[in-house]
Amino acid sequence: MSKEGNFTRYVCDRPASAHKDGKERREYVKDGDGSKLSKWHQVTHKDQYGEEVSYTLCDDCYVEYRDLAARQDAEVIDFICDKEA
Repeated sequence: MSKEGNFTRYVCDRPASAHKDGKERREYVKDGDGSKLSKWHQVTHKDQYGEEVSYTLCDDCYVEYRDLAARQDAEVIDFICDKEA
């Protein structure tokens, strides 16, 4: 059996139940493999106390995260501009 190194294991921080097929997203990506690496996203969220938290998301969850972030951005702008929702 051959042995190969220089891989990074990516696991989506959302649970298996968050995925349509109910399976955990996990993948080993060889260092420098841009096509597979582009399917994984590091996002940083600042919580209500100003603490930054980083998450690893698969492509599908990242799309949902972007939508959620856009809605929250709009709510913050409405708040700053004193607009009612």
